[in-house]
Amino acid sequence: MSNQTSGRADRRKAAGTAVERHVCRKYNLEPDHSGRADAAYANGTPVEIKAALREKSDGRGGTKEGEFYVFEEPHQWVRRHDGYYVFAVYRFRGRGVQVLKTKRVHASNLPHFSFHQSGHPDRNHDREARFKVSQIF
Repeated sequence: MSNQTSGRADRRKAAGTAVERHVCRKYNLEPDHSGRADAAYANGTPVEIKAALREKSDGRGGTKEGEFYVFEEPHQWVRRHDGYYVFAVYRFRGRGVQVLKTKRVHASNLPHFSFHQSGHPDRNHDREARFKVSQIF
């Protein structure tokens, strides 16, 4: 991995952490460090937090609409436990992030989708569904 790619990955990871903190404050959630969900309500209801850039690079010098990734195994667990997703759209602003919109959706009410083999190198064991920002908001 090049230094440039590594820097982008570090920046996205830091952005994801910042978005999770923002969402936890806004929706009165407790971070969940069990590895099952990102957060939970006081009553234990799990919440998966999904963040997406409003626009991302298309790899050819332009931009395209951001996407949310939902992975099959965690999704099935959240559904079995009557949980929620909070989707957050953000943009980089200076050295930080600006959360532009958030939306809470029950795990059973996601737009129609199907899972397919993950395109993420670190997630090749899992299947994913992708949602464009405009499909959620």
